[in-house]
Amino acid sequence: MSMDALLRDRLLGGLQRLTLLYGELTENARLLLGTTDISTDRLLQMLDHRDLALLEVNNVELELVSALNESRAENSAFGLSQVIEALEGGAMPALEGVVRFKSALKTLVEVDEAVQKKLQETHAGLDAEIKRLRRSTNLVRGYRQANPTGSAFIDKIK
Repeated sequence: MSMDALLRDRLLGGLQRLTLLYGELTENARLLLGTTDISTDRLLQMLDHRDLALLEVNNVELELVSALNESRAENSAFGLSQVIEALEGGAMPALEGVVRFKSALKTLVEVDEAVQKKLQETHAGLDAEIKRLRRSTNLVRGYRQANPTGSAFIDKIK
């Protein structure tokens, strides 16, 4: 195998790992969307798992960019987009891998937007409930007796 074939295989392997990681993140987000009652423990667990997966994504992206930079010293790659451009210019299997990666990324973005919308709705519902509770406690304070042994009506007449 030539250096180009080895590099292409290495880049495709990294892209496949990214595709799997994006699929895993999408599946976890769909599970969260499927639950009717979101508990804080479940949400924190999902966010911790997401942070770990995104750390892995960053590591894989850095590996891919550095592998591409090693192969071509004159044109250094700045990000994942250059890696994808390099793979799109090649053979059919590379194109299939790129299409799968782009599809996984698009699905992840769509599901993340749905999760964000659901969390915003939940947050708005909580805000409305907190405002309602504050209003009711203010009303209760308005009827509080100045003298706990007396009557509010009689104290006002005196």
